[in-house]
Amino acid sequence: MYNNYITMSPENNLSSLESIVKPLLEAASTTHWRNSLNVLYLSGHVMAFSEELQFPCIISARGPYDEVESASDLLKGKTEVAITKIGKDSLPIIMPVITSLLKQEELRTALEEDREEKLVKIFIDLYSSQFQKMQDEFFQIFISGASTIADWITPELYENLLEMREKMIRSAFYDDEYEEMVDSLLKLNLIKPRLQINLCPRCADYQITLTKTATILENCPNCGVEWASVTLFTFIHPYNEIKKNNSDLPLFISSYLKHKIVTLYPAKELEIFPMAKVSLEDGTIFDIDVYIPEYDMGFECKVFEDAYARMTSSRINSLVGGLLPQIHRYFDAGIQKVFIVTNLVESSSNKVERLLKRKLSESGYPSEVELLAKDYDKLLKWLDEKAQLITNQRAKLFTKSLEIKNGPEKLE
Repeated sequence: MYNNYITMSPENNLSSLESIVKPLLEAASTTHWRNSLNVLYLSGHVMAFSEELQFPCIISARGPYDEVESASDLLKGKTEVAITKIGKDSLPIIMPVITSLLKQEELRTALEEDREEKLVKIFIDLYSSQFQKMQDEFFQIFISGASTIADWITPELYENLLEMREKMIRSAFYDDEYEEMVDSLLKLNLIKPRLQINLCPRCADYQITLTKTATILENCPNCGVEWASVTLFTFIHPYNEIKKNNSDLPLFISSYLKHKIVTLYPAKELEIFPMAKVSLEDGTIFDIDVYIPEYDMGFECKVFEDAYARMTSSRINSLVGGLLPQIHRYFDAGIQKVFIVTNLVESSSNKVERLLKRKLSESGYPSEVELLAKDYDKLLKWLDEKAQLITNQRAKLFTKSLEIKNGPEKLE
């Protein structure tokens, strides 16, 4: 069944990008910073600012952010009344000009004949003769409406950012571990603040700040109550690029394994390829998230957008159905050991693993696959075990090669 002929040119992998995840590799060697590794389990699509703006971002919330409903309601009420007033103030200025314009025979003729050049000239003349005279009046209306625009933007933007944050947490986190991750990412300089909104739950006073430095003001200067703050962070370049398509997880795995193996056995560097493009004998080309050709090992990384969703039978079948074709390709390429790293919780991962093994066995493939659930401590321990296993095998081969070359008596 297996086709052991697999080719890959050195340029068909992204080892050169491993330096991007170096801060996470450093954090993995600590006790207090490794919670930053939780970012590996967040889907880049879930983190996208919007469908139109696909840059990944992180939203942090501090203070009584879940107690601002009445403050938001008040700001929306102020906006509704103020907009009505702006419209009322503007109409007496605009309507006489519009009425005069519509009475012009020249305009009606240009509209009927669809003469674009003539229409442009009419409006330019109108601007020169009428609208310039009204600049002062419009400026006063604009100034009075500036706070209205801010009153309208603040609650809408605040609520949208909180919804984005909640979506991220629901996808793979508990609330506390999410904010701990944000703190660590900020200290590791992987994210930078871009926008901060402080809203007072009592008096509805607010501050909107476009900033590169998060300014934490604990209390509202108007009434002294603790601010409810929401901050939008974006990833630094080029981490933002690899996060878009969840490439940070395979890059971290490959760089961590290289680091551990060199630490345990520095004699010879092992080739480990992240996001490798390989081709089979029949010309089929496919991706292996992390590939170790010397040991026929392949790692598949799956970061689901709804990892905490209820694991129904139909969902389990859907997840397994998505995994099977790729795992088949791994085995067809002669890869004997397949490991799947996911952001699923352990109970869900176990269910998926059981069904996946059964489906593989039913289709005549080996069922030697292993799924790892979302837990950065277990991930590191698991990778340590793989590194130790590889190191032991390399040490044995090295010892055998010396015995063959020098003879056992010369090793004593």
